[in-house]
Amino acid sequence: SGKQPITVGRTEMFGESALKDNGRRQGTAKCTEDAVCLVIGKKDMEKARVQKDVFLAATRNKGSK
Repeated sequence: SGKQPITVGRTEMFGESALKDNGRRQGTAKCTEDAVCLVIGKKDMEKARVQKDVFLAATRNKGSK
């Protein structure tokens, strides 16, 4: 039961489901060309998500004034 590889492009992320669900990671990442990766923990990922939500809410409300 080998899993099919997925392609992740520039600015995309992978592995976040294990952080969100406190689960195990689903696979192994393998680069097919030079890459730079950012590794963040659950606490930092949650902080970034909250900041994004605040920014989106602020920009939506700005247009309704």
